[in-house]
Amino acid sequence: MKRILLGIVAMFGLIDVVNAVTPDLTPRLGAWTFYFYQGPGFGMVATKSICLQQDHTWATGPTLPGHGSWAQDGKDINFSGTIGEVIQGVAFSAFGHMLTKTMITGQYMNFNIVQDPPNGVYGSFRATFTASTC
Repeated sequence: MKRILLGIVAMFGLIDVVNAVTPDLTPRLGAWTFYFYQGPGFGMVATKSICLQQDHTWATGPTLPGHGSWAQDGKDINFSGTIGEVIQGVAFSAFGHMLTKTMITGQYMNFNIVQDPPNGVYGSFRATFTASTC
């Protein structure tokens, strides 16, 4: 019985140690540069500046306007929204993984919601933090 009790105490102590050394991976707010690679060959197709905002929204500049929301759960970060003119109806969804507070990698998918399938593209992305202001 004493061994079991010591094992339980040790396990909870280990959990506290793991929680103490797990880094805070909340992304930095501000401008990020996203690099997009499109399948099936995964060549680089675009670089885009995206602003992550305090209210868990994101927005791009006027060249190819886009906006949406982002949510984080631990190291996982998800983006959803639209890219391009609203009338085009291009939906954007990305599922990323925080490597550090300033680096994200993941997969994305775009598709036109007003056209019949197949009309989407998919790929991977990496993003790096570039500035505190957008």
